[in-house]
Amino acid sequence: MRPWIGCVVACVVACVASNAHAVVLYDGNLGTTPAAQGWLFLDDPLFASNATLTAGPTFSTLDTTTTRTDSAGLFGNLHPGIGTLDRTAGFELIMDLRIDSEGHDHVDRGGFSVIFIANDLRGLETAFWTDEVWVYEDDDGGLSPGDLFTHAEGAFIDTTQTIVRYTWTVQGAAYSLAANGSTILTGSLRDYTGFMGAPDPYEIPNFIFFGDDTSSADASVEIARVELNPLPNNNAPGVPEPASAVTALIGLALFAGRRRRVG
Repeated sequence: MRPWIGCVVACVVACVASNAHAVVLYDGNLGTTPAAQGWLFLDDPLFASNATLTAGPTFSTLDTTTTRTDSAGLFGNLHPGIGTLDRTAGFELIMDLRIDSEGHDHVDRGGFSVIFIANDLRGLETAFWTDEVWVYEDDDGGLSPGDLFTHAEGAFIDTTQTIVRYTWTVQGAAYSLAANGSTILTGSLRDYTGFMGAPDPYEIPNFIFFGDDTSSADASVEIARVELNPLPNNNAPGVPEPASAVTALIGLALFAGRRRRVG
C-alpha cells in the first residue's frame, strides 16, 4: 500500500487497563463513529480520498465504493482498551457488522478486512464478501511464498441481510469464527511475517484493524459494535496492560506503508 502517512512521531504515556472484564471498543448506540471512540481513521490517498465514515443512530458506515482504488480503515493503535493480545491465555474479538455491498477484481482480495496480530505476531486477516467470509493465507514459514495473501479457508454466508455478530475465539495456535453463535470457520492462526515489504505491519504486536486495505476491492459496511473479551476461567485475559502508545504509533506508521494489494 502506498504510505498513508509519511512519518508518525509522537510520545504518549502508557496506561493500564482492567484485566478482568470485557472491553467495549466501539458502541454504535452512542451515535458516533469509531473515530470518536478511540480508533484512528485513515484513508488513502490521504488528502484526495472519496472514502467516507459516517455515524448513524446505532451504527457507523464505512464506504470505499466511490473509487475502488481508495482505501480506508480504523486503527486500534491508540485505543485505550486494546492491550496485550495473548493467544496463550486466549481472547475473543467480537464485531457486529453488515456488508451492504462489496466488489473485488479477483478472488484473492476482499473489500473489507478484519486484522488482529497477537503479542507474538501470530494472527489472522479475515476478508468479507457479500456471500463469503474467508481468511488470507500465509506462506507456511517461507515454504510456500506464492501462497501469501491468497484466498484460504472460507465459509459461504449471506453477509448482507442483517447485522451479524462475528466472534473470533483465539486459544493457543487455533482460532474459530462464529456468526451469531454458529461456528463457520476453524483453523490455525497465521504467520504473515513472511511479507518482505518495508515497512511491515505484520511484525507489530497487539494490533487490530478493520476496513478496506486494498486498491483491488471496495465495500460499504455497517459497523455496530466491537468488543475484546477474555476467555472464561483465564487469569491472564487478552486485555491487560496496554502497550505503550509510542510502540503503537510506530505500528501505525508501519501499517501505513503496508503492501498495496493490487496483484
